[in-house]
Parts: sequence; C-alpha cells; structure tokens
Amino acid sequence: MNSSQQIQFSKECPLGGGPQGDLAIRIARRMGKHQPLHWLVNSTVVFKVKQRIYLLGGVDILGGQMSPLDRHWLEEANGKPICVVDLTSKDAARRTQARSIMVEHFSKLTDSKLVFISERPFRDDVLKAFDNAGAVFLPGGDTEVLLDSLAEQDLSGVLRASEIPIVGNSAGALAVCEEVILTTDADIKTPRVLAGLGLVSFSIDPHYDSTHDMELYELSAGREIYGLPEQSGIISEGRSLEFVGPAWRFSNGRKERVN
Repeated sequence: MNSSQQIQFSKECPLGGGPQGDLAIRIARRMGKHQPLHWLVNSTVVFKVKQRIYLLGGVDILGGQMSPLDRHWLEEANGKPICVVDLTSKDAARRTQARSIMVEHFSKLTDSKLVFISERPFRDDVLKAFDNAGAVFLPGGDTEVLLDSLAEQDLSGVLRASEIPIVGNSAGALAVCEEVILTTDADIKTPRVLAGLGLVSFSIDPHYDSTHDMELYELSAGREIYGLPEQSGIISEGRSLEFVGPAWRFSNGRKERVN
C-alpha cells in the first residue's frame, strides 16, 4: 500500500458528487478550506494515508517462532524489500547468526528480500535501503544499543519521516514508543525510562506477565503502558489501536484488560 496517493479531480467528477467528490470535501475541510470548493476542480490533491506501526510483544525468531501478525505486515510490503534495522547488538557474531535465522524465518512467509542495515557501511546505501523498502523491521535484542546505534548513524529522523509500515519486535517495539519502559529482568536490575523514537504516544512492556505488575503500577503514573505477552501485538494507525492476542493497559496506577 502506498503511503501517499494522488486523486485527480475534474469537471467530469463534480465536487460533492460520488465518492471522489465526497473525499474532496473531507480533504478541504481538514485543510481549513471553508470557501466554495471550485479551487479543487482540475487539480491534484496529494494526501497521506495513515502509517501503520506494528508492535510485537515478543517473538523468538531465533527459536523459530512466528508472530500472528507476520503475514499481515509482510503483505503490506507488496513484494518490496524489507529493511531490517539489525542494530540491537554490538556482537558481530551474534548479528551474523541472527541475519541467517531471519532470512530462513521470513523466506517461509514472503518472497521479499531482506536488506540488513548492519551490512551497509555507507550512509548512501543505508538511505537507499530505506527508500526502496516496503516495510521496516526492528528486531529484538538490546533496546539501548538500538537507540544508541540509530543516534550514532543519524537514522532516528529517517525512521520518524518514513511513511511505510514499521514493525518492532520486543526491543524494536520498545524503541518506537515515545518513552521506553524497561522493567527488571536478568539484565536490567532497576526499572528505567528512556526517550524513544516517538512513533507512537504510548509505551509497552513486551514479554509481559503479571510479575511485572508492581513495577508497571508505579511506572504508569502520568503515562499509558500496554503489557504485551509474547505472541501478542498492537497495530497503531493514527489514533486507532488494534490488539492481537491478550493485552493489558496500565495508566495512573490502574490495570485493565483491553483484549
């Protein structure tokens, strides 16, 4: 699906008549045009279709798991390459292993080629990979390493400006949030809150289970956090959220199941 589309209005398609005319009026109102709409006749209106952001609560690709949403977002790529931002580890051997497993994993689902950012040392090649992609995939790993790597390579703005679907799994899903909520685990000894990419206004807790609740009650003061177990996910499109699998919302110290 193209992220921007063009509609040509002409006198053969009068404004206010038929679906294109109705759409013209809606566009005009959004643009603050309250005068007669003759200004749209014989003109081309370019409008942006809402971008979809996919947040996956955790899928062990290295272990052969597949997300219920994988086929969905891959279809949106329309056969174009998938730009994989595999910058979630500083361990070169681990990145090499992960690339091999991701190629095997996604080859079962799509004919789209995977283009790995870690294999492109030159910025022009990296930007070309984004330009040619049908979707961007941010895999699991270390969220802080990912955010630091994006900043170092000046790619945070590239992702924010992107109009194609962006898919984050686990650490990658954390990174797309406005705030990155890091609950304790084997590697994280105390909860932390970091600045994320801000592609969505809420935060998530991937690999969620109820043992995280006490931390999330406290961390949810003044913010909205969704607990996403593995195999669960959220599709964010504008102000609309679609949940796949069980999910819980934490806000101002309160918890409720949303799906």
